[in-house]
Amino acid sequence: MTQRTTRFQTAQLAVEKGRQLSNYCHIQLRDGIAESKKYRVTPGGQLAGEGLQLQPTEAEVQGVNTPTYIVNIPNRGCTCTHFQENGIPCAHAIAFLIWRKERPEPFVPEWFQTRNILEAYRDNLRPIRTHDLAVTETVIPPPVKKATGRAKKKRMEAGQGGQGRGNDQDRSKILHRCTVCGKTGHNRRKCPDGRY
Repeated sequence: MTQRTTRFQTAQLAVEKGRQLSNYCHIQLRDGIAESKKYRVTPGGQLAGEGLQLQPTEAEVQGVNTPTYIVNIPNRGCTCTHFQENGIPCAHAIAFLIWRKERPEPFVPEWFQTRNILEAYRDNLRPIRTHDLAVTETVIPPPVKKATGRAKKKRMEAGQGGQGRGNDQDRSKILHRCTVCGKTGHNRRKCPDGRY
């Protein structure tokens, strides 16, 4: 309940400051705008001579000593996959949006808007008072149904004592007694007397 309350209060503070986006989203956009200044944007129409088939709404974004990223604004995508996974425009998408003279806020999903966060966390869950509940002294186990089919053999695992079936080391310690001659070390199939 504390986490619900803090998220609700955080969203209320954001509304009081005039923000329409959550604090997390606001920080992500602020950092993305600062990082987007490092990138060079080449719009899709200008790359046609280089063999790339980009649409006018796509751009190639590249920084110094960084890989080239393709940004597609209508699909809300970037080859860095941050835009698709998080929903918030990445620095590459922000660089392209600034080049197009657009703001990145309209491209943020609605679940990051403070009005939706306030709506989600508006109703608090009230805790139940457990001392008012009836206390029973006898605890009865649930009824056990007999399983259908043949019952499985109960064998003792190795290490639980006894001569249970375990690994080969436990088997080597067991003394076998022949039922034909009565000697130890073999069974009646391997009996040297050969009476069987």
